[in-house]
Amino acid sequence: MSESPKASRRCDLELRILDYWKENQIYQKHKKKSEKGPLFCFYEGPPTANGKPGIHHVLSRVYKDIYIRFRGLQGFHIPRKAGWDCHGLPVEREVEKQLGIQAKSEIETDVGLEKFNALCRESVQQYIGAWNDFSERLGFWVDLDDPYYTMDNQYIEGVWGLFKRIHEKGLVYSGYRVVPFDPVMGATMSDAEVALGYKTVEDPSFTVRFAINDKNFVEKHGQASFLVWTTTPWTLPSNVALALHPESEYVLFELEVPADGLAPEPAKVKSGKDKKKSSKDDDSSKKAGKGNAAKKAQSAESVSDPVLQKELFVCAKELMADVLRGAGSQAKIQKSFKGEELTGLSYEPLFDFALKGIDKESHYTVGAEFVTMDTGTGIVHIAPAYGADDLEVGQKHDLPVVAAVGLDGTFQNGPYQGKMFKDADKEIIKDLKSNRKVWRSEKYKHEYPFGWRTGAPLMYYAKDAWYIRTTEVRQQLIDNNQTIRWVPEHVREGRFGKWLENNRDWALSRERYWGTPIPIWTDGEGEIVVIGSVEELEKVSGKKLKSEDLHRPYIDEITWTDQKSGKEFKRVPEVMDCWFDSGAMPYAQWGYPVRGEEQFQKYFPADFITEAVDQTRGWFYTLLAISTMVSDQAPYKNVVCLGHVLDAKGEKMSKSKGNTVSPEEVFSIHGADAIRWYFLTGAPPGNSRRVGHPGTQEDTVGQVNGFFNMLENSLEFYRMYAKVDGIRPSIRKDGTVEVQGAPAFKERPEIDRWILSSYQKLVQEVTEALENYDCLRAGRNIEEFCDSLSNWYIRRNRRRFWKGELDADKFAAFETLLQCITGTLQLLSAFVPFLSEDLYLRVFGDVDGAPESVHLLPWPEADIKGSFDAAVLEEGNLVLQAASLGRSARQQSGLKVRQPLSKLMLHCPEKWKASLKKNEEVLLEELNVKELEFLNDSAGILSYRVRPNLPVLGKKLGPDIKKLQNHLQSCDQEKLARDLKKGSVTIDLGERKESFTEEEFLIESVSKEGTSGVEGDGMLVALDTNPGPELIREGWIRDLVRNVQELRKQSELELTDRISLYLETREGDLMRAIQEHSDYIQSEALATIVDGPLKGGKSLDLELDGHGIKVTLEKV
Repeated sequence: MSESPKASRRCDLELRILDYWKENQIYQKHKKKSEKGPLFCFYEGPPTANGKPGIHHVLSRVYKDIYIRFRGLQGFHIPRKAGWDCHGLPVEREVEKQLGIQAKSEIETDVGLEKFNALCRESVQQYIGAWNDFSERLGFWVDLDDPYYTMDNQYIEGVWGLFKRIHEKGLVYSGYRVVPFDPVMGATMSDAEVALGYKTVEDPSFTVRFAINDKNFVEKHGQASFLVWTTTPWTLPSNVALALHPESEYVLFELEVPADGLAPEPAKVKSGKDKKKSSKDDDSSKKAGKGNAAKKAQSAESVSDPVLQKELFVCAKELMADVLRGAGSQAKIQKSFKGEELTGLSYEPLFDFALKGIDKESHYTVGAEFVTMDTGTGIVHIAPAYGADDLEVGQKHDLPVVAAVGLDGTFQNGPYQGKMFKDADKEIIKDLKSNRKVWRSEKYKHEYPFGWRTGAPLMYYAKDAWYIRTTEVRQQLIDNNQTIRWVPEHVREGRFGKWLENNRDWALSRERYWGTPIPIWTDGEGEIVVIGSVEELEKVSGKKLKSEDLHRPYIDEITWTDQKSGKEFKRVPEVMDCWFDSGAMPYAQWGYPVRGEEQFQKYFPADFITEAVDQTRGWFYTLLAISTMVSDQAPYKNVVCLGHVLDAKGEKMSKSKGNTVSPEEVFSIHGADAIRWYFLTGAPPGNSRRVGHPGTQEDTVGQVNGFFNMLENSLEFYRMYAKVDGIRPSIRKDGTVEVQGAPAFKERPEIDRWILSSYQKLVQEVTEALENYDCLRAGRNIEEFCDSLSNWYIRRNRRRFWKGELDADKFAAFETLLQCITGTLQLLSAFVPFLSEDLYLRVFGDVDGAPESVHLLPWPEADIKGSFDAAVLEEGNLVLQAASLGRSARQQSGLKVRQPLSKLMLHCPEKWKASLKKNEEVLLEELNVKELEFLNDSAGILSYRVRPNLPVLGKKLGPDIKKLQNHLQSCDQEKLARDLKKGSVTIDLGERKESFTEEEFLIESVSKEGTSGVEGDGMLVALDTNPGPELIREGWIRDLVRNVQELRKQSELELTDRISLYLETREGDLMRAIQEHSDYIQSEALATIVDGPLKGGKSLDLELDGHGIKVTLEKV
């Protein structure tokens, strides 16, 4: 469990910060500060507000917020217009649930369009307050007071204007095509919507027999059947033709099959002679002591053997082996045909209940180029009502379109009447088996599309619909995509690029109610008028709109009679795909092209957008499609594509699983900053994130508290000593810190110049990373710097803050530390706005002239000329590297930090030795070692064992993993380990050469006996792990002093209070150690060791490596 007292109090602290921002109008002042700055344009992807926000909305919102905060602090003017996606199936579905509606028809018959759409309007506004509260609580600074709504008339007019422009380019058409259709919603789906709903399912893999009844064929070759494979048995009652590839080879073969007509199993296919032989030579009958056993065995075999009969079948020769599956040796090929020779043959339909009233010729074979030889039988069943290729074949051969299943997804008549199409599969298979029409029936797993909102299986259905011919601008889409910077970069050519390459025309129309009405009026005989604005509609119709609402049913009432033809024009009944609404937002949020041209031109294209990866087929695509068709360019320059939010086990969150995590839970336990930092710095943006229930063992968000606490403790260290010494800092106009009396940069100690140079480099790196939309690298650089500041700079400089004299050196320490902390808070303000504000106000909240918020400071600029020393930075980093490796070596040895050791051994490049030797005292003190020795070589300190990381390399190499293991047994593993640490290594695996990286191996270092060594970045550090008696005694004293300091804290003494210290022990060795190191004890603990017992004070009984001692202290 990762909850901590500090974490839980952060929630209350954040609420106080929110109040502070409101009371002092910090957001408004933050915007005003940069309103005259250069423009940075951001588009808010509009959420649908008919449900409460979820944890995945936190992810997208923090990624939006960090970059617009960052650019705002840099001085850019950023319009942050919020928006709401109001139309579409999600909204209608929610209202249907409220009304208890089961069928789409009930909306018109029982509810009425006017009432239904009014309820939809109410529904999308129901949770806007909750969304606003959520955005505010998260610290997402966006303009919530003036949002755009896709249901507003001005927005709808803008969409109409765009649609008309697209129509004027000849890209809008009506077509009879097979489209993905949600039978529950009664609506056509766009390809983008289909892509959102795929699931892995188990469906029939089903081969049926169609009996050939062509008179000439039967007379010449005998009665035969076509073998046809399908995965959709429910479409068989609508079959009207069979398709063969005209150039492929097909065979007519004879085979003995069981009486049930199913494909024979290989083991059961025997001739009569073989049967006699096998029973006659049966060992069991020869060896049986009694004849009855053999007779029973023979009797059982004769019962299990099926009665076989010869039949003729047709399939593709190339697929014959798969069709027969081992029984091929028993099949006798009678004749081979080219596919075109078998076209025009009539066959018997499997069902006739859906064929009544069909007057077109049907149920014959045709040639089709799309038939492939990769699976199935090489013969495809054609049902034009339910397949795009099928419909194309049907139109080419003038076949009837038979739709046994209606648009509601149920069979309209016959034995399966009223059944949903997928549910009827089992009964259809059963009936066909009983009629001896099945060759093989199996199951297979595959991806199938379901309604992304209803969860219902989709149908592919031939129907009239309105389309936008996006295929005509496919190359422009691909070209415009090349102008966009994608993060991660692979999305451009990968997921998004492939989507564009396979682009299909946009099925735009929806047979629904709550949406932007398609602005097409028709006379019903092919003539259409496309309307681009209300003014245009009023002019052509000669009517003023009775209602300000442009939705149905009001807009449907606008009709007119053409003066020349006398025909009445009515609006087509469909509404638009709601993805067109959201994709139109760069234009329609201003009402453009009907109005708002100035705003549109100013704020187009966007510099930055971000949403989750599924929007590659949603919003990202529709934005690009509309912009390409209307403006011939991409609508955004940079896009950050985010992964998904999963539960702690890596599974998708859903209410049915009970594994959802609400934002409120996270906010109340960890605070908003914790989830912000976790999402922004925990993984690359395109990776999935895992979030467990807050406060449980699986909670990972709380792990950020370690960093937060380190930062807070660093600030409190400064405040504690600044208070003692009365330090009153100020802030210069450029945002840097000033402490009176502090010398210039060049006059400060090397360690000050080192940390300030580190800080300047940090500003440079973080700025560059955020400008490249890499908040992960920026955040981790900040963490590394704070670790150096807290665990190296502050620790190495404690005495400078403790000492009594308030001299230039002490002022330098105060300003150096505060500049590093304040500058870090400025960088962090884009990541964690609450924590950075709180820590800033603790120091500057009552300082005259200081900005009243960290968010009103400018973004730091790296001062490479005045406050940077490259040589000192390099030297300091080398010392820190050696110390870090030394600490790792000690940790590896298991020896306490306070146990002094005799020797530190170092092997490194010659050019580093002078810097390290210069800082010898620092290293010895830091690592609690007495002597430094430079090694000319690694002196056998470390050896390595290298093993393959099987979970990673097993997938990469497959069977060749054994070759790699053999190579590892024979190679120089020490050399291999060092080469891997430098970069990639190429290994010859015989038939192939493969490149490997360090992450693909498990590298174990083994230290020479009596030492503990660690190697990294070209440096080897080792410790002598055999301390003698003197050093062991010194280690006891170090432990003793630590416990005395802890007792001082428990006694609530001030840092400067001196104490009397009485140490009582009967252990001779321990008393000897105290005498040897009495000066050290008294200096470190601000103590005077006394000989006699103290009357008052606080006592503590200790065990120091098995030696007992009682410690008593008393304030002097």
